[in-house]
Amino acid sequence: MRKFTIASVLMLFVLSVSCTRNKEINWKLAENPILTKWATDVDPLKPWLQYPRPDMMRNKWINLNGPWDYAITPKDTKPEKWDGSILVPYPVESAISGVKKRVSENENLWYKRSFKIPSSWSKKRILLNFEASDWETIVWVDGKEVGKHRGGYDPIPPSLDSPVRMFTENYVAELINNRPGGKIFYTTDGSEPDENSRQYSEPFKLSQTSTIKAYTKWEDAQSRVVSYQIEKKDAMPAD
Repeated sequence: MRKFTIASVLMLFVLSVSCTRNKEINWKLAENPILTKWATDVDPLKPWLQYPRPDMMRNKWINLNGPWDYAITPKDTKPEKWDGSILVPYPVESAISGVKKRVSENENLWYKRSFKIPSSWSKKRILLNFEASDWETIVWVDGKEVGKHRGGYDPIPPSLDSPVRMFTENYVAELINNRPGGKIFYTTDGSEPDENSRQYSEPFKLSQTSTIKAYTKWEDAQSRVVSYQIEKKDAMPAD
């Protein structure tokens, strides 16, 4: 099994992921003057087991809800140590998260966890999905930044399935929908896409410097527009 560690920043939200932990769970419900009768029934090992969209449930998936390490630091400062355990998916301000603290505009909230990828998933595309990250989220896996999102609770827009943004002859672009069921509309001339723009259906080829702009539209929501600059370079002369 491959083991991954994820880090991410929320408002700059940082996240590092671990799915198999044997150490004792140190989470407990924070003191609160008003609690529902269900709050004390929450099991920190399985706080929310439902798939986010049950009508579109995948056959193979891992639920990362549960205890995570967390830290609150001054803005743009990485944590030197972790402050304790927070219960995901509950917000840091809530008693049920076990933290019940506010994060100011001058602070960052960091999450960290590790998890293992089943060996049967080898050589398959693996999607890491976050629901309703507010306001700015940056994700690291094994210390490498892999994604960034701004926009409150907006649905996460489509991503480009290639870290390479330069080419010499032809470039094949593949747009990925991080939430199933939506339609991706895009342009390649830098203009703003709308429902009259081209609808993505398969990878497409670029032969010159282009600016891809794309967004996803679902029946109940629409993502923000994202932009990707793809630059054509002259080939290196042969020795």
